[in-house]
Amino acid sequence: MINELKCSYDKRKSFYNKAFVETNGNNKKLYSYNTLVAEIKDNKFISYGDFSMTTRRHQREFARQNGFVF
Repeated sequence: MINELKCSYDKRKSFYNKAFVETNGNNKKLYSYNTLVAEIKDNKFISYGDFSMTTRRHQREFARQNGFVF
């Protein structure tokens, strides 16, 4: 299942369809601008690199929504 990343902790109202979360069981993948940038696998947060400021916002939001401090 793929859903848009919603803003819960970020002060923005929306990410304007730039970030999506793919859920497969307990594993989740974060896509920012159609690029895989982070994943939660086996209850661990995995970042796939250092990206733009906006993508880092997406990563922080994704992490916080899933109980991680980023």
